[in-house]
Amino acid sequence: GDFVAHCLYGLGAYYLVAIKPADSDGGAPTWPQRAASEACVPPDGSVAVIDLSGLAKYAVRDDERYVRYGAAVFFNVSRQPLGIWLEGELQMVYPGDPDWQWAVWRFKCTLIYNSFTLQHLVRCHWIVSNSLTIAMREALDGAHPIRMLMRPHTYASITINQAAVVKLASKKTGTFRIGAHTQESIEAAIAEVTEQFEYRTFPEQLAARGQFPPEFGFEQLPYCTDGSAYWAQLAAFHVRYVEHFYPTEEALQADEQLRHFWEVADSGATGTGALEHRRFGLPAELTRAALCDFLSFCAFESTAMHELLGSQLIDVSLPTTFNGRIQARAAFKQADGTERFQCSVQDWYRICMATAATTTLPVPHLISEMRHFARLWEDRKHPPHGHSASYVVSALYKDFANALERVADQIDEENRKLANRTSTFGSFNPRVFETSVSQ
Repeated sequence: GDFVAHCLYGLGAYYLVAIKPADSDGGAPTWPQRAASEACVPPDGSVAVIDLSGLAKYAVRDDERYVRYGAAVFFNVSRQPLGIWLEGELQMVYPGDPDWQWAVWRFKCTLIYNSFTLQHLVRCHWIVSNSLTIAMREALDGAHPIRMLMRPHTYASITINQAAVVKLASKKTGTFRIGAHTQESIEAAIAEVTEQFEYRTFPEQLAARGQFPPEFGFEQLPYCTDGSAYWAQLAAFHVRYVEHFYPTEEALQADEQLRHFWEVADSGATGTGALEHRRFGLPAELTRAALCDFLSFCAFESTAMHELLGSQLIDVSLPTTFNGRIQARAAFKQADGTERFQCSVQDWYRICMATAATTTLPVPHLISEMRHFARLWEDRKHPPHGHSASYVVSALYKDFANALERVADQIDEENRKLANRTSTFGSFNPRVFETSVSQ
């Protein structure tokens, strides 16, 4: 696949950050969450980076058969790649070098492995989804308006999140078979992703990327435009819903169940080991604004972010795009002396089957489910449990569904015309979202 498209219009956009140039005192260039060692000196003209070098510290099962993950790619102001840093060898590879395609392959394999087996699994499932589900079930009764609001985003999540522990993270299961890490490396990488998690709304996440040069056009990337358009409608819907049931801050504070919900959601008691004592990072004070931010964050992670990080069947369907393992370079040598970087037949079949088996179980789509809830709230004979029919709440859901349709239409038009983007981007299109991580 198109390497730059994967970086800027695919998974890579999730990690893209701005580079802060070296200061006048001779300090080295730096960037948010830098993982590359001090030996890494960005190529001249670098303004942005996707840095996944941290995986290089984790051992693979056979150093002769497999190469360690871990690489970073640097971009200039025109969004062109200037170099790829291979952390394992402490080597910068430049476009046109004999090692360039090898470096590209290693970066792409690192990208898919880190995104699907670590970020998607740990962040979307075990941290965000688990925290929301546990807090809802432990603190809110079945008729509580917040539990009813967030129920679609937790459909079957208990089952799927527990199954992921057994089928993906346990010894010699999915992650072990797709990738090349030792079991000890898998567990250490999971712990690191857990420790690095920070609770930030989507706008806060974008702001934390650093200061990009205006010419780079970070704010014009579809990751930003599409994600921000969806976030705006999501946040507005939650504000209207919460204000309907809690007209004042005093009404919110009087809800003991909701205060308990807030405490449980932040407790981090969502598993064992590194997950057991983690704090989510919620504000100490529960307010309507803080609650709306948290609800929007959980919904965004369960829909948009899960779609980006977890729906990789199309990407892995071509053996030349990614592989879960990075075989030693000798495996790619052809009889005529050239190199062809792609999965082996066995690896390709393994990653396709594992991805299909773990990501294709259907759950309701977001827009249709919001329309379903609108119908429920206006049903006088069979209203939602514990409530009377409410045309006001029904209208909130209808308006939200209609707003999502408009966002989807706008994204479809942008992807069709390609006037403001050089490649399509569908991961943040509400029309494809499923309501929860249970797929």
